[in-house]
Amino acid sequence: MDSETVGRLIKRPEDLQPHVINSLHTYKTDVLRILEEHMADHNQQCLFELDANKSSDVLIQETVQRLSCFQVSPVSVPIRLIEPPEPEEEEGGDKDTVPDNTEPDDELFRSLGGKFAPNLRFRWRRSKWQRFCPVALAQGNILPGKADLAVGFLDKLYFLSSEEALAAFMKNPRLYIAPPQPRPPCKLIVTGPPMSGKTTLCNLLAEKYGATVLNIAERMDPKLTELKVQRRIEITDEATKSAMIAVRARLEEEARKKRREEKMEEEEDEEYSFSKILSEKSPESEEKDPKLDDEIDKSKASSSAQPKSNKSKAGDEEASGEPVDADKEEIEEDDRKPEVTEAAEEESTEQQEDDFVPAIEVSESHPDVVRAVKEALEAANIDQMQLSPEMWMEELEEATAGVERELRRKDPRGPLHGGWILDNFPETKEQWSMMFEREKVMPDSILTLQDNSRNGDLLVKRWTSNEKEAILEQIKTRVTREREERQQEEEENSQQEIEEDEDRSVEEKQKQLQSGGSEKQNKQGEVKKQQSSDSLESDLSDKSGLEEGILSQVPNPDMKRPLPTRKEEGGVDSSMQLEDLHEIPLNSPEVSRRRELLKKYDKEWTNIASLITGNSSLEPFNINLSSVKGEADDKEASAEIQPAERSESELVEEAVKYMEKIFVHQAWERTPVDIDEEEGGGEVASDEEEEQEEEEEEEGEESEEVDPNRSAKKFLGDTSFFCPVALKEKGVLWPGDPEAGAKFREKIYYLTDADARERFLADPSFYLSKDKPFTPPPLRLLMLGPRGAGKTTHGRSFAKKHGLFHIQFNERLQELVIGSTKKKVVPEREEEPEEVFPPEEEIEEPVPAVPVIAVDESSTIIEAAGAAGTKVSESNLSSAQQSLHSSHSRNSEVHHSVSKVPSIAVSERPEQQVIEELPVSVPLTDEEEAIVAYLRLDEPLSAEFLHKLLDEWWNKEPFKSTGFILEGFPSSAEEAAILGEHGFYPDAAVIFNVEDSDVVARLLPEKMDRWRQRRQRKLAHKQKVKERTKAKRDKLMKARREELMNEAEVKKQERMKEKQKLADEGGEAADDDEDDDAEDDEEEDIEAKLAEEFEEEEEEEEEEETEEDATDRIQNLFMEIYESDSSKISSAVEKLTELMIPIIEIDAGRRQPIVRYTLNKKLKPMVEYRESMFERVYPISERLAEKMLKSGYKQISRFGRWCPVKLLEGAFMQPRQGPGFSTFPVIHRGLIYFLSSKEAKEEFMRNPLPYLCQPSPKSVLPIRMAIIGPPKSGKTTLAKRFAEDFGLMRLSVGEAIRSVLANHPNTELARCIELYLYQGLTVPDECAVQALEVTMMNVQCQTRGYILDGYPVKKIQVDLMEQRNIIPFKVIELQVDNKELANRATQDRYSPERILPLHDSAQIFAVKLSAWQSEIGAIREWYQREHSNWVALPGERSKWWLWNSAHEIAKNTVVHIQTYLERMAKGEAASIADMCITPHEFSSRLGVFGHYCPVSLALRNELYDCSTEPLLQYAAEFRGHYYRMAGPEELKIFLDDPKQFVPPLAPRHLPRPEMLPKRRTGADVKAMFPKAIELQGYCPVTFLDGKQRYEAIVPGNPELIAEYRDKLYSMETEEKLNKFMRSPEKYWDLKLPHKLPPKKEPLNVNGLPMLGYLEQTVAQVLTKALTVVGNFKPKYPFMSATQSALVYLALQLKAINPNSTDYVHKKYKRKLLQFEETCELITYLGNNMTRRYQEPKERAIDFDFKLDKFMQLQTAKATNQAAFVA
Repeated sequence: MDSETVGRLIKRPEDLQPHVINSLHTYKTDVLRILEEHMADHNQQCLFELDANKSSDVLIQETVQRLSCFQVSPVSVPIRLIEPPEPEEEEGGDKDTVPDNTEPDDELFRSLGGKFAPNLRFRWRRSKWQRFCPVALAQGNILPGKADLAVGFLDKLYFLSSEEALAAFMKNPRLYIAPPQPRPPCKLIVTGPPMSGKTTLCNLLAEKYGATVLNIAERMDPKLTELKVQRRIEITDEATKSAMIAVRARLEEEARKKRREEKMEEEEDEEYSFSKILSEKSPESEEKDPKLDDEIDKSKASSSAQPKSNKSKAGDEEASGEPVDADKEEIEEDDRKPEVTEAAEEESTEQQEDDFVPAIEVSESHPDVVRAVKEALEAANIDQMQLSPEMWMEELEEATAGVERELRRKDPRGPLHGGWILDNFPETKEQWSMMFEREKVMPDSILTLQDNSRNGDLLVKRWTSNEKEAILEQIKTRVTREREERQQEEEENSQQEIEEDEDRSVEEKQKQLQSGGSEKQNKQGEVKKQQSSDSLESDLSDKSGLEEGILSQVPNPDMKRPLPTRKEEGGVDSSMQLEDLHEIPLNSPEVSRRRELLKKYDKEWTNIASLITGNSSLEPFNINLSSVKGEADDKEASAEIQPAERSESELVEEAVKYMEKIFVHQAWERTPVDIDEEEGGGEVASDEEEEQEEEEEEEGEESEEVDPNRSAKKFLGDTSFFCPVALKEKGVLWPGDPEAGAKFREKIYYLTDADARERFLADPSFYLSKDKPFTPPPLRLLMLGPRGAGKTTHGRSFAKKHGLFHIQFNERLQELVIGSTKKKVVPEREEEPEEVFPPEEEIEEPVPAVPVIAVDESSTIIEAAGAAGTKVSESNLSSAQQSLHSSHSRNSEVHHSVSKVPSIAVSERPEQQVIEELPVSVPLTDEEEAIVAYLRLDEPLSAEFLHKLLDEWWNKEPFKSTGFILEGFPSSAEEAAILGEHGFYPDAAVIFNVEDSDVVARLLPEKMDRWRQRRQRKLAHKQKVKERTKAKRDKLMKARREELMNEAEVKKQERMKEKQKLADEGGEAADDDEDDDAEDDEEEDIEAKLAEEFEEEEEEEEEEETEEDATDRIQNLFMEIYESDSSKISSAVEKLTELMIPIIEIDAGRRQPIVRYTLNKKLKPMVEYRESMFERVYPISERLAEKMLKSGYKQISRFGRWCPVKLLEGAFMQPRQGPGFSTFPVIHRGLIYFLSSKEAKEEFMRNPLPYLCQPSPKSVLPIRMAIIGPPKSGKTTLAKRFAEDFGLMRLSVGEAIRSVLANHPNTELARCIELYLYQGLTVPDECAVQALEVTMMNVQCQTRGYILDGYPVKKIQVDLMEQRNIIPFKVIELQVDNKELANRATQDRYSPERILPLHDSAQIFAVKLSAWQSEIGAIREWYQREHSNWVALPGERSKWWLWNSAHEIAKNTVVHIQTYLERMAKGEAASIADMCITPHEFSSRLGVFGHYCPVSLALRNELYDCSTEPLLQYAAEFRGHYYRMAGPEELKIFLDDPKQFVPPLAPRHLPRPEMLPKRRTGADVKAMFPKAIELQGYCPVTFLDGKQRYEAIVPGNPELIAEYRDKLYSMETEEKLNKFMRSPEKYWDLKLPHKLPPKKEPLNVNGLPMLGYLEQTVAQVLTKALTVVGNFKPKYPFMSATQSALVYLALQLKAINPNSTDYVHKKYKRKLLQFEETCELITYLGNNMTRRYQEPKERAIDFDFKLDKFMQLQTAKATNQAAFVA
C-alpha cells in the first residue's frame, strides 16, 4: 500500500489541525527567533531559502542549481576498474578478464587505461605511485599493488595491495595521496668504509625525511660492556681460586725444600766432619755427585720458565691481533691441574712423614695471586669478545619498534612503519644473514658510499687530515728506530770488516812467510787489495744512490762517517730533519697499511653485496665520493688526476633521487601502440556518439591545422610541438620530429632526433618547467622575398612597433668589408660605369705640338711615383704591372670591384711629367674576400663563417633576449640547411610574394630618375668641354694669326724696302695692284695655314642610349634579378619546410597598409599570444564535461561556471545555463573551464593565460531591482531587456498572483486571492505583496534575481514590502514629460499592431497618470531618505541610452555589494554605499567617532562633521561599526588601513560632547540672551588667517554662528564657519587689538545713481545671462537671430532668478533645455540631409522624427515666442 493511500486511511494525531496550529505557533515563537539569529550571523551568500510547499525532488534540484552558482566542485569518488567476480562467475560463468599481476607495467597500464574511462581520448593516466599501493605507502610500507584491485580516481590509476587497503582508499582516497605523499617511508641502511661520511649522510637524510638515525653499535656498547664485566668477574673468581691453591702449594713446597736443605746442610756438616776424619785417614778424596744439583737446577729453571712461556704466548696472540679463545685456555688449565695435583700428592706422600709443614694461609691480595689473575685475564682476551647475531637483531627490532612508537605518538594518523636510518649496520655476513630472516627490520634501500678515486686517495687523505699529528708521531718514531738499527748494523758490519781484515792480513803474512815470496809480490798484492777495496767502495756508493727507503736524510752526528744519501722506504728523504716533517707521505707504511684495510673492506663488501642480492630483492646503490670515475689509461695522466671530492648536498641529492626514483614519473619512447591509443584504436568505442559530437565541434579548428601531429586532439606536452631539449639547451623553438617522439605523464613530446630523445628520457624533469609555464624565447623572424617586394619597409615597421632588432643580412656583410673596400660592394650584374669627369684645368689642350699619353687601369699602380712628381720608367711600370697581374690572379673579383678606375689623361709639361694619384685597394682578408665574392658574384659563404655570424644573433646579447627580424637570409637551400644543422631555428619565415610586374613598377621609376640625372650630367659636361676647347682653339688661332700677320707685315716691309731699293737704284717699280694682290694672297695663306694648323677635329659622336633603350635594359635587368631571387627563395622555402619551420606567405603586391595589416594579422599569434604559445586547450562537448565532473575524472576550475573571457571583459553576472543555453567547455591543464560562446572559446584557446591570471570571480549576487515610472514611460521594455539579457525574473503584481494560483493552489494565500477575484474585487495590497514574497522564492529569483516591473506604486505597498524585507537595491524611476507620455499613449492606441481593444482611452490614461503623480512623491522621498537607492533616468532618451545607463547602474551596484561581502569575509573595512542601510540602522551601529571623520581627525586634527551629508556615499563598516569620511580620498585611506584610525591604535580620540562645536542660528542666539558674541562679532577665522592684521578684522554674519566652550562666535562666510567647526581649538581663544575699524552702515540702494543702482542690483545676473547667450549663439527655427537671442535671454533670466521658487526654476530650466534642443535641429538637419534621396532604412534613426518636428515649428512660429516666455 502506497503512502498516499495510507495517508487517506490513517491520520496521526499530530496531523490534526489543532496540533498543527499549536506546533506552528510553538515553532514561530520559540524556534524561529533562534534560527533567525543564527542565520543573521551566517554568510548570507550561503543561506538558501526554499519553498517547502514543493516536493522534495524539486527542492533537491533547486538546491543543486543554487550550488552551481558557487565555485564548488562535485565530490570525486574512486571507481573500481575490475569488479569482484560474483559467486556464479567464480563457478565458471562469464566474467571479465582480470589482468595478471606479473604482466609488465606498460601492458598493464594500457589494458586498464580504458576501463570505465569517460572517453577513448581521455584515459586513466599513471600516477606517481606507479604500481605501488598508496595505502601501504602511507602506512610506511612499500608494497606492490594488485591488478584486480586497480582504482581510477581524478584521471589517474592506483593499485591497492589488499582488500583492506582498497576499502580504506575507497572511503577517503585524499588521505593517502595528499602531499607529501608519495615519499619513501625511510627504511634505510647507509654503509661504507671508515671516514667515508656515513654518519653525516645519515643525519642529513634524517633531517630531510624527519627520520631517526640508529647507531646499533653505540646502542650495543652498554650490553657488550656488561657482558665483558660479567666474564671478567667469572675469570677473576676462577683464576683467584686456582692461583691461591697453586701459591699455597708452592709456598709449602718452598718450606719443605728449605727444611730439606737445612737437613741436608746438617747432614753435610756431619759428612764433612766424617770426611775430614776420613781424609785424615785417607788422602784420596771422592768427588761429589753432581746429579742431584743438576736436577735441582733443572727444577728451578722449569718452575721459573713456565710462567714466562705462558706470558709470552699470550703476548704473541695479543700482538697478532687474533682473539684469545678463553674456553681453550680453561681446558688447558683443567688438563694441567690433575698433573700438578698428582705430583703434589706423590711428593707429599713420600715426604709426609719427614717433611711435615703446617698449613699456610694465602689471601686474594697476595702478589702472586694478583699476578696470576692478571695473566688469566690477559689470556682470556675479553676485549675481543663478540656478541651473537641474534642479540644484534633483537636490539635492532627493539630500536625500530621504539622509533615507530614515537612516530605514532607524534602523528596518530601518520605512517605506522619506517622513519629509521641504520648507520653502518649490519657489518658482518652473519648479521646480514640474520636480518634476511627478520622481515620487520628489512630496509627498503641500501646506500653504499664508495671511494672511486685512484688507490683510495680520497679516504686516505681524510684519514691523514683527521689524525695527522698521531700519524706524524708514528712516522717519526719508526724512522728514528730504523735509523738507530741501521747505525748499529753498520757499526757491527764495520767492526766485522776490521776483524776480517786483520785476520786476512795475519793469514797473508803467514803465507808470505811460508812461501818466501818476494817483495814485489807483496807490493802487487797490496795494489790488488787497494783496487778491490776501491771497487767495493764504488759499488757501495752506486748501490746507495739507487736504493729508496723511508729513513731520514739528516746525518746522525753520532756516526763517525756520513750516511749514504738515499731515499728511505717511508718516502722521507734521509737528508730531512724530523722536525721539518709536516706532511704525511702517501707511500709510507702507515698509509699503506690503511690502504690495505680499505682494500680488505672492499673485498668483504663485495661478498656481502653478492649475499644481499642473492637472498633478497634489494640492490645496494653505490654513491661515489669523488667526481673522478675510473682510472686514466695513461699512467702519467692518471698520476696528475686529483680526485674532486663531492659536497654533502650532492651526495644527499643523489641519495634522495635514488630513493624517490620509484615515485617519479618515467618517460618512455613513443611506440606504434601509443599512437594507436592516441587515435582511439585498439579499443571498443564505448561512447561513439560523444566522439562524433567532438569531431563536429572541432571540424573548423582542424581545417586550420594541416599537420595531424599538431592536431587539437593530440595531448602534447608543456612545450607543445617544439623540442624541450632544444628549448632548454639552446633557447630556440625547434619543431620536433614525430618520429623521435616520447611520452611523459601521458603527454606527447616531439624531439629533434634520437640523441635528444635519449637525453630527454634520461631526465625529463630537467627539461620541463616545474612551478610555472615555460617562458618562450624572444621573437625571431626571417623575412624573404625578391628585391622590390617591400620586406625592408614592412620589416622595419614591424620591428619598431614591437621593439625588435631589424637585421639586413647583406647590409651587415657590407659593414664587415666597408672598412677595407672604402665603398659599397655592388653585384656585378648591376654595376654601372662610374662617372669620373676630370677637373676643368686638366682638360686636354688642343695643341698639336703637345703629345698626349693615355693611362688605362694599369695606371693605378703608379700612384706613388705620380704623387712624388717623378717620372716612371718603363721597367718600373712593367714590374708594377706584373705585381698588379699577380694581385688579379689572387683575387680577381675583389680587385675588379674595388680597384677599377677610369682612364685619365696625363699631359706632358715642360718642367716634368706629372702623373695623377689614383686610389689603390686595401689588401683584404680571406673572410673579407669571401664576403665580397658573395656580394658581387653570389658565391656561397663558408659554413664556419655563417655559424659565427648567426651565433652572434641567436646566442649573444642583446639579440638573445630582445629578438630580431633577419631579412634576406637564407637566400638558398644551402644556407637554410645551415640553420637546421646548428639549431638556429626562427619562429617563422615570412615570404613576401610579388609579381614581376609589381617589382618593375616599384623599382623602375627610381632607377630611371638616376639614369636621367646621370645623362644630364654627362651632356652638360660634354657641352662644357666642347665650349672650353673651342675657346682655347680660338685663343690659339688668334695668337697664331697675330704671329703670321706679324710675319706678313715683316715680309711686306721687306718688299717695300726692296721696292724702295729698286726704285732708288732706278729699277722698275712694282705695280701697286700687284702689291695688293700679294697682300690678299698672304692673308689667304694665313687663313689657310690657320685652318690647316687648327683643323677642327670631327668628334666621334658617342652612340647615346635612349630612354626607351635604358628602360628596356633596366626592365630586363630587374626581370633577371626577380627570376634569380625567386628561384633561390623557392629552394630556400623548400628546405625550410623540410626543417618544419612555419612559412607565412604575404601577398606583397597590394598596397602597403593592406600588406602591413595582413602581416600583423598573421603574426598576431606569435606576438600578442606569445605567452600562451605552449599552452594546449582541448575542447570537449558539454555532455562529456558533465560526465567527467560527475565521475570525478576532472575537476572544475576556480572560475566555476563563470566564463573567464566574459569575466575579464567586465561581466558581473554568471552566464545563463540549462536547457536552451549552451556552454562550450574546454580542458586546460587538467581543469574544466566553461565558456559562454564559440567566440569566447576560440579566444580562450588562442591565449588562455591572460584569462587565468585574473582574480577568481566573486560570489554570485542576484540582481534585485525595481523599475517604476508613469504609464507609457518604457519600464516594461527595460524590464524585459533585463530579463532577456541576464535571465532575471520579471515580476509584476499580476504575474506574481498568477504564479501563486498556478503553483500553490492549495495554500491559504491562493484561496484568499481567489475569493477576491471571484467577487470581482481588486486583490488587496497585503495579498499582492505576500504573493510577491512567495514568487521570489523561485530558484530563478534566488540565483539570477528579479526585476519589479512598475511596482510599488503606492506608499502602503512600500511599507508592506518593507515589512517582508523586499527591498530592491536600486529603484529606477523613468521620468517623462506629460506631453511625451500623451503622445506615446496616442501612438499606442492607433498602432497597426494592436488587434484587440484595450482600456486605455485618453480619460483612463489621464486617471492613471494623475494617480501616479499623486503617489510617486511619497515613494521617492521614502526611498531616498531610508535607503538612498532611488535613481532617476530621463525617459525621453532613446532605449539604447536607457539600457546602457540602467545596465551600468546594475553592474556598479552588484560589484560594490560583492566587494563589500568579500572584504567583510576577510575582516577588512568596506564601503557601505548602495547597501540600502536605513538611518536608524546606521545610528545604532555608529562608531565611537559618531558623524566625525576619523581620518581627518587622525591626520589633520580636524573635526569634520559629516552629519550634514544625507547620503552614505563616503561611509564604511569595520568590525561591526560604521564610520563616516569627509571625502573619497579619506575613504580610500581608511579602507587601506582602518586599524590605525580606530581605537585602540587611533592617535586622537573624539572630544567629549560638551567640547564639540555646535552651529547656531540667529534665532538661537536671541534665545540665548544675554549671552553675547565673542570678539565683538568679528570673524575669528578671518582675523587669525590674516595674521591678526588690521585689515583682517572683519565683522561676521549674524546667521553664521558657532558655539564652542559655551561661547558664541560669528563667521564671515559659510566656508569660514566650516573651518572654525573643524578646528575650533585654533580660533576660539583670540584677542582683538585696541584699535578696531569703524562699523559699516547699510547703504540705501535707491539713493545711488543709475549705474550704481544697476551694478548693485541686476548687473551680476544680467552679465551671467548675456555671457551664456553669447557662448551659445541661439538660432530658433523660423525665428530671426535677434528674436532667438532675446527669447533665450528671457528664459535664462527666468531660470536663474534667485527670487523664484524651486518649481519655477525647474519649469524654466526644462523650457530652456527644449529651446536649446530645438535650436540644434538646424545643425542636425544640415549635417544629415543630402541632395540625393535616401531610403528610410538608410537614414538616421531619429531623422524623420526631427524633420517632422522642424516642419511643425513653421506652422506654430507665431505662438512660439509667447509660448516660451509664458
